[in-house]
This record gives sequence, C-alpha cells and structure tokens, in this order.
Amino acid sequence: MNEEKANYIAQWIAKANQDCLAVEILLKDDPLSVAGVIGFHCQQSIEKFLKAFLVLNDFDFSRTHNLEELKDKCSEYDSDFLVLNYLDLTDYAVNFRYPDGEYIPEMKEIETYYYLVQKTKELVLSKIKID
Repeated sequence: MNEEKANYIAQWIAKANQDCLAVEILLKDDPLSVAGVIGFHCQQSIEKFLKAFLVLNDFDFSRTHNLEELKDKCSEYDSDFLVLNYLDLTDYAVNFRYPDGEYIPEMKEIETYYYLVQKTKELVLSKIKID
C-alpha cells in the first residue's frame, strides 16, 4: 500500500476514533440526557470505519450516511461484514438531528449502538494492515 493511501485510511480511522471517544465520554455521566447525540456519534463512528475499509479496497463510495449500504459494499470485499446489523442507526446521521425527527433511545438501545461501534472497529482494524 502506498503512503498516501495509508495516510488517508489513517485519517478515516482517526475521525472514527474521535466519534467513538465522544460516545465514551458521553456514556460516563448521564447518557439518557444526551441519548440522541450518542446515537449520532455511534452512527458517525461506524460510517467512518466502514469508509476506511472501502478506501483500503479502492472503492469510490458516494457521500452516503447509509450504514447498511456501506456494510453491503464492504461485504462484497469480505463476507465477515455480513454479520453486522446496524438497525436504525442510519437515521441518526440526519433524521434525528432535527426537532421534528427527535427520537430518544432507551439505555438498552444506546448500549447496543456502542456495542456495534466496538464490533465494527474491531472488524475493520483486523482487516486493515497499514505499514
């Protein structure tokens, strides 16, 4: 892998990790008071990890937030991605960011979203070998 591509993948991973860190910080205090924000950062983290994997495979993805669509593209390169189910997390990218689309997830949902972030991170990082 050339250095430019490796750097670009590393940038996607760094951004994904920032969103993951935001979730970890928000989970420590009163997660239900910022549940929608946690959902947003979970969605964003997963999206960026998946896009890092697609960059690795030279796939020129569109500017989409649709996690299932991104997962399906990833699974074309590696069937391990098929086990992931992102539920309604795509909705947090845009729909739940505005007052008329507000949905407040319960703690069990928040925990599931964070679990999905961790599983996606683990899977993607196991596939990406940057020299």
